[in-house]
Amino acid sequence: MKKILLFIPLFILLLTGCSADDSGTLPEGKIYAYELNTEGNGFVPIVMELTGEDTEMKVKEVISVLQKSSEEGDYRAPLSNDIYIRSVRENEGTVIIDFDSSYEKISCKEPMARAAIVRSVCQIEGVNSVNFMIEGKPLTDSSGNVIGDMNSKTFIYDFEERNTPNQEADLVLYYPASDGSGLYKEERHVEYNTNTPIGRVVLSELKKAPETEGAAALFPTDVNITSFAVSDGICFVSFDSGFSSQISESSGKLPVMAVVDSLTEISSIKKVMITVTGENENEDDPTHVGGLYEKDLSIVLNMEEEVIE
Repeated sequence: MKKILLFIPLFILLLTGCSADDSGTLPEGKIYAYELNTEGNGFVPIVMELTGEDTEMKVKEVISVLQKSSEEGDYRAPLSNDIYIRSVRENEGTVIIDFDSSYEKISCKEPMARAAIVRSVCQIEGVNSVNFMIEGKPLTDSSGNVIGDMNSKTFIYDFEERNTPNQEADLVLYYPASDGSGLYKEERHVEYNTNTPIGRVVLSELKKAPETEGAAALFPTDVNITSFAVSDGICFVSFDSGFSSQISESSGKLPVMAVVDSLTEISSIKKVMITVTGENENEDDPTHVGGLYEKDLSIVLNMEEEVIE
């Protein structure tokens, strides 16, 4: 199986991983559909729910989502609406998708569209690889060679770090009080690149030290955000295991609520689903932080009084 090198001139913040492992960071039945960014040179992960009863139906659901662009213009579809699937079948973990001849007229670069499909479909349970057919014949490259089975490792992404700021924003961030009494609100003006989701910008800023007296750092700079996506007003954020170390008897879940209250300052985010790699599922454990959260400003402190009434 030939590996395809995609040269992408603009650095895009992507989710870690692009195969079935991604689905482990989402609720059961949900996967990431990889749309294209507005310039067509990077991917934007969108959370989607699979409702089909079998693999064929689920693949068609994925393709349908990949034919829809963002109404807000945040991303564009890798496939046009006039691309028709002749058939979908599964054979020992390989999904074979047979497109009609309209596939050959894809407006964006075909390898990018193919990578978006493969990365998305390979998250379906039981799917290990994807094979494309056009009108019943194997898909070939420009030299006439059959491409064959593909998975997420088929595509090698070469990113150059040129994430030049071209947008400004005023953020409202929240940090835990050093004495564990609540959260401090802090306003911050930032510059960022529009290819970076504003929620990602918020999380990056939260990794910086607060400027407010009495506020404590939220988490160490070596805590990694392993995935980030927004769908239907819910922000899905996954941290590595280092985030759990911030939860103690004195702080309680203040670090969690600092993340939640900061992200829900964004108008498109109403709730936040947090998951932590390797976390136990015992919700009675005081260090357990995974779950769905809503904004709670009752724990926010101001500068003069202890709690905002």
